[in-house]
Amino acid sequence: MELSLAEIRNFMLNNGCKVTNHALVKHFKEILTNPETQSEARKQFKTYVNILATIRTEDKRDGSNEKEKYLILKSKYLHECPSEDSLSLASGMTPLSPARSISSD
Repeated sequence: MELSLAEIRNFMLNNGCKVTNHALVKHFKEILTNPETQSEARKQFKTYVNILATIRTEDKRDGSNEKEKYLILKSKYLHECPSEDSLSLASGMTPLSPARSISSD
């Protein structure tokens, strides 16, 4: 697994296009907590989530009266994913995998 727009989008699609931030972070935990890539991965993750999703506060699914924030996949990404190449060029980022570390030249 790598941290990419496509991977995040696929996770959201597979979970009804609506997930909690906790569930999304838990799914990508291995990448987001890898000491070699952690800082860059977290920045990239936040950027990707902001591109793909909006935040909506709704009642918790457990039936309580409490509210919970959900990440909702934007409708324009239901059938297609933004190009990694165009985002990489615009932001200078490349997809990360736990096996690939960021070199500091």
